[in-house]
Amino acid sequence: RSRSAVFPTPPSLSLSFTMSTQMSEIPVPVIDIGPFLHGDDRERVVAAVREAGEKCGFLSIVNHGVNRAVIDACWQACRDFFDLPVADKLEVAMSGDYPYGYTGLGDEVLSRSMDKGGIADLKETFQICLGPEGVSVPGMCAPRWPSKPAHFKEAFTAYYREMERLAANLLRIFALALRLPENYFEDKIDKHWSALRCLNYPHQDAAPLPGQLRASAHTDYG
Repeated sequence: RSRSAVFPTPPSLSLSFTMSTQMSEIPVPVIDIGPFLHGDDRERVVAAVREAGEKCGFLSIVNHGVNRAVIDACWQACRDFFDLPVADKLEVAMSGDYPYGYTGLGDEVLSRSMDKGGIADLKETFQICLGPEGVSVPGMCAPRWPSKPAHFKEAFTAYYREMERLAANLLRIFALALRLPENYFEDKIDKHWSALRCLNYPHQDAAPLPGQLRASAHTDYG
């Protein structure tokens, strides 16, 4: 299964990707999708994505068109949220009737997705689902926002919409890479339940338990 990933990291961080196998190392391609978005050289981008899917199964993208100010604002809003006292973060906690919101340090054990036991993950998270902009989706939970920090809702919403647009553009590329009509996926994502999740890995004064990880081995949900 092919997978794409977008890493909105701050300018001070750099990323490199290499998949190690027993036989060889497969470099993960970094693909400039700007030409596709601007209509300059769409065929080259599509061909590069097709090759990545066939030969590697992973890819990273650059020149994705996401506004840098929106990325920075969301990054800062997440930092400000996780710096709050736990009681404030629990204002919107994940629950049986609301599968989004805040999960505290040690509340999640991702390895259970593989039908295994496990040790609590050393992370905390906040996630939200807004659904398509301007569309009411039956059955989808209304989003619940924390009251602090004050700028959190605005920053998170702006970034969610940027990711919504980017995902739609990537699916246009994927459709062409699969030699399908460019709009093939449009009617399959017009009622999406996409969730945006931010994670915090706080400093730990104590050593982890044997086998304990920030995010334990897992499969995708769903």
